[in-house]
Amino acid sequence: MQFSRFFLLIFLIQSIPAAPASSTCPEVSDYECLVKNSIPLYQENAEQWWKIYHHAAAKAKTCEHFNDITLFLRLWSGSTDGEMAEGLATDTEEILTNNSPCFFEGLLGLSKEEIAAFITHYCPLTEPEPIVKALQQAMKNPRYRDIAAQLLQKTCIQATD
Repeated sequence: MQFSRFFLLIFLIQSIPAAPASSTCPEVSDYECLVKNSIPLYQENAEQWWKIYHHAAAKAKTCEHFNDITLFLRLWSGSTDGEMAEGLATDTEEILTNNSPCFFEGLLGLSKEEIAAFITHYCPLTEPEPIVKALQQAMKNPRYRDIAAQLLQKTCIQATD
């Protein structure tokens, strides 16, 4: 009797499939995959989500190419939650305040829908003064004026709440 239980147990253990490794967005450089699969990837492998995110954020912060910032800002139109959104807001503010022209050139690389999503979801987390200063400076440039005005209005409204 115990012998049959032993074989039954072995059979059950062998038939349980091993947990597959993360197959969603396996490449750290595939930020576009992260944008498209943000929540599923985070649920499947939060460590991989953060690796991809930090890789893209570092590239955006160096501002070697406006496309890096455009790609980074695409996550604003994707799905984020809690800690993810906080990291995104913090890094976005850093880019905006440290290199406003680069930030706006990257932002202008987004589609109209993505820009609208950014404006809708953007919520400053830090002290608004450096953000307000960067946005007021950006309003002097005709290319950035409309978006900077919308962000400035939103930043000032949230600063008074």
